[in-house]
Amino acid sequence: MEKLEILRQPIGQRILRYASLDDIAIWGVLALILLDWDRVGRQFGFLAVFALATVLFRKLIAKLQETDRWYVSLVWLAACSFAADWSGLHYMVGAFLAGAVMDAHWFDQKKMDLMRHHVLLAIMPVFFLSTGLRTNWAMGGPAVFLAAAVLLLASVSGKLAGTHIAGK
Repeated sequence: MEKLEILRQPIGQRILRYASLDDIAIWGVLALILLDWDRVGRQFGFLAVFALATVLFRKLIAKLQETDRWYVSLVWLAACSFAADWSGLHYMVGAFLAGAVMDAHWFDQKKMDLMRHHVLLAIMPVFFLSTGLRTNWAMGGPAVFLAAAVLLLASVSGKLAGTHIAGK
């Protein structure tokens, strides 16, 4: 979408919104599959603290200059990621939540595009590598592969459906 220059257009934003809905659903289903009742309390605690911290973060960020917003936002992103990981959620869930409560108009669009480029080039491969290295293929046997296939099918179908619906 970036190469087609529709990422910043209303249609591009709509495509991203619809395609993201299935990501949220997949994370929810995965959380249910891997449900560990020992961690549920920590996860509810994380979500409660996150809700309170979000209010404080948004008040703080509105008072800062744009250059300072970048630093505070990166600390916010890291803190949410680490807290989510501590609670038993994946750190990407924390990062997603951290980004979901930020407004795009707080940042210069050219700088944001440059950051996106660097993240996709340098950080995303590290994420996939670290996730792959932590995968335990012996856990659950064939049931894990079946669940992974179902989740992959749901994810791809959701992306295609989201793109199709947004295109109408």
